[in-house]
Amino acid sequence: MCHKTDDASSSPLSELMKNLEMKYSSYNYHYKQNNCDKLLKEIKHFEVTRKKSAQLKESIRNQVNIMSDELMEMRMKKHVLEAKIKAVNREIEVINEEIKFFQKNLRESNCRKDASLFMHQEMKSKEHWFLKYSNLEYEEKK
Repeated sequence: MCHKTDDASSSPLSELMKNLEMKYSSYNYHYKQNNCDKLLKEIKHFEVTRKKSAQLKESIRNQVNIMSDELMEMRMKKHVLEAKIKAVNREIEVINEEIKFFQKNLRESNCRKDASLFMHQEMKSKEHWFLKYSNLEYEEKK
Protein backbone atom coordinates (compact mmCIF):
# COMPACT_ATOMS: atom_id res chain seq x y z
CA MET A 1 0.00 0.00 0.00
CA CYS A 2 2.76 2.34 0.79
CA HIS A 3 4.11 1.43 -2.46
CA LYS A 4 0.88 2.31 -4.20
CA THR A 5 0.71 5.58 -2.35
CA ASP A 6 4.14 6.36 -3.57
CA ASP A 7 3.00 5.62 -7.09
CA ALA A 8 -0.09 7.71 -6.69
CA SER A 9 1.81 10.63 -5.22
CA SER A 10 4.59 10.33 -7.79
CA SER A 11 2.16 10.20 -10.64
CA PRO A 12 0.89 13.79 -10.23
CA LEU A 13 4.41 14.79 -9.36
CA SER A 14 5.81 13.10 -12.42
CA GLU A 15 3.11 14.69 -14.56
CA LEU A 16 3.95 18.03 -13.06
CA MET A 17 7.61 17.42 -13.75
CA LYS A 18 6.88 16.38 -17.33
CA ASN A 19 4.68 19.42 -17.80
CA LEU A 20 7.32 21.63 -16.29
CA GLU A 21 10.01 20.08 -18.47
CA MET A 22 7.89 20.64 -21.57
CA LYS A 23 7.25 24.24 -20.64
CA TYR A 24 10.89 24.72 -19.74
CA SER A 25 12.04 23.15 -22.99
CA SER A 26 9.50 25.24 -24.91
CA TYR A 27 10.61 28.37 -23.07
CA ASN A 28 14.22 27.37 -23.51
CA TYR A 29 13.64 26.78 -27.24
CA HIS A 30 11.91 30.16 -27.67
CA TYR A 31 14.53 31.87 -25.54
CA LYS A 32 17.31 30.28 -27.55
CA GLN A 33 15.49 31.11 -30.78
CA ASN A 34 15.10 34.75 -29.68
CA ASN A 35 18.75 34.85 -28.69
CA CYS A 36 19.76 33.36 -32.03
CA ASP A 37 17.61 35.89 -33.84
CA LYS A 38 19.15 38.68 -31.79
CA LEU A 39 22.62 37.31 -32.47
CA LEU A 40 21.89 37.06 -36.21
CA LYS A 41 20.64 40.66 -36.23
CA GLU A 42 23.74 41.79 -34.35
CA ILE A 43 26.00 39.85 -36.73
CA LYS A 44 24.28 41.40 -39.76
CA HIS A 45 24.52 44.83 -38.16
CA PHE A 46 28.17 44.20 -37.39
CA GLU A 47 28.83 43.09 -40.98
CA VAL A 48 27.17 46.24 -42.33
CA THR A 49 29.06 48.39 -39.84
CA ARG A 50 32.28 46.58 -40.70
CA LYS A 51 31.74 47.17 -44.42
CA LYS A 52 31.00 50.82 -43.76
CA SER A 53 34.06 51.15 -41.54
CA ALA A 54 36.19 49.41 -44.18
CA GLN A 55 34.85 51.84 -46.79
CA LEU A 56 35.47 54.75 -44.43
CA LYS A 57 38.98 53.45 -43.73
CA GLU A 58 39.68 53.17 -47.46
CA SER A 59 38.28 56.65 -48.04
CA ILE A 60 40.47 58.08 -45.29
CA ARG A 61 43.50 56.22 -46.69
CA ASN A 62 42.80 57.71 -50.15
CA GLN A 63 42.45 61.21 -48.69
CA VAL A 64 45.71 60.78 -46.78
CA ASN A 65 47.46 59.65 -49.98
CA ILE A 66 46.07 62.64 -51.89
CA MET A 67 47.13 65.03 -49.13
CA SER A 68 50.57 63.40 -49.01
CA ASP A 69 50.96 63.86 -52.77
CA GLU A 70 49.85 67.49 -52.51
CA LEU A 71 52.27 68.05 -49.65
CA MET A 72 55.12 66.55 -51.67
CA GLU A 73 54.22 68.80 -54.61
CA MET A 74 54.14 71.84 -52.33
CA ARG A 75 57.54 70.91 -50.90
CA MET A 76 58.96 70.65 -54.41
CA LYS A 77 57.52 74.06 -55.32
CA LYS A 78 58.93 75.49 -52.09
CA HIS A 79 62.35 74.03 -52.90
CA VAL A 80 62.25 75.56 -56.40
CA LEU A 81 61.21 78.94 -55.00
CA GLU A 82 63.95 78.83 -52.35
CA ALA A 83 66.51 78.10 -55.08
CA LYS A 84 65.21 81.04 -57.12
CA ILE A 85 65.34 83.29 -54.06
CA LYS A 86 68.96 82.26 -53.40
CA ALA A 87 69.89 83.00 -57.01
CA VAL A 88 68.19 86.41 -56.85
CA ASN A 89 69.93 87.18 -53.54
CA ARG A 90 73.29 86.34 -55.14
CA GLU A 91 72.45 88.67 -58.04
CA ILE A 92 71.49 91.40 -55.56
CA GLU A 93 74.82 90.95 -53.76
CA VAL A 94 76.69 91.25 -57.07
CA ILE A 95 74.73 94.38 -57.96
CA ASN A 96 75.37 95.86 -54.51
CA GLU A 97 79.10 95.20 -54.93
CA GLU A 98 79.00 96.94 -58.33
CA ILE A 99 77.13 99.87 -56.79
CA LYS A 100 79.75 100.14 -54.04
CA PHE A 101 82.51 100.03 -56.66
CA PHE A 102 80.82 102.76 -58.74
CA GLN A 103 80.17 104.88 -55.65
CA LYS A 104 83.83 104.60 -54.70
CA ASN A 105 84.91 105.55 -58.22
CA LEU A 106 82.37 108.36 -58.28
CA ARG A 107 83.70 109.72 -54.99
CA GLU A 108 87.24 109.53 -56.29
CA SER A 109 86.16 111.11 -59.56
CA ASN A 110 84.31 113.87 -57.72
CA CYS A 111 87.36 114.49 -55.57
CA ARG A 112 89.53 114.73 -58.71
CA LYS A 113 86.96 116.97 -60.35
CA ASP A 114 86.78 119.20 -57.30
CA ALA A 115 90.57 119.31 -57.18
CA SER A 116 90.67 120.07 -60.90
CA LEU A 117 88.14 122.87 -60.55
CA PHE A 118 90.02 124.30 -57.64
CA MET A 119 93.31 124.17 -59.52
CA HIS A 120 91.67 125.59 -62.62
CA GLN A 121 90.29 128.54 -60.70
CA GLU A 122 93.59 129.12 -58.98
CA MET A 123 95.50 129.02 -62.22
CA LYS A 124 92.92 131.14 -63.99
CA SER A 125 93.25 133.77 -61.34
CA LYS A 126 96.98 133.78 -61.84
CA GLU A 127 96.39 133.67 -65.62
CA HIS A 128 99.15 131.51 -66.79
CA TRP A 129 98.13 127.83 -66.51
CA PHE A 130 95.06 125.92 -67.77
CA LEU A 131 94.03 122.60 -66.26
CA LYS A 132 92.37 119.86 -68.29
CA TYR A 133 89.60 118.01 -66.48
CA SER A 134 90.03 114.62 -68.09
CA ASN A 135 93.60 113.73 -67.21
CA LEU A 136 94.65 116.51 -64.86
CA GLU A 137 97.51 117.60 -67.13
CA TYR A 138 98.68 121.17 -67.15
CA GLU A 139 98.85 123.14 -70.37
CA GLU A 140 100.18 126.55 -70.88
CA LYS A 141 97.58 129.09 -71.90
CA LYS A 142 98.08 130.48 -75.38
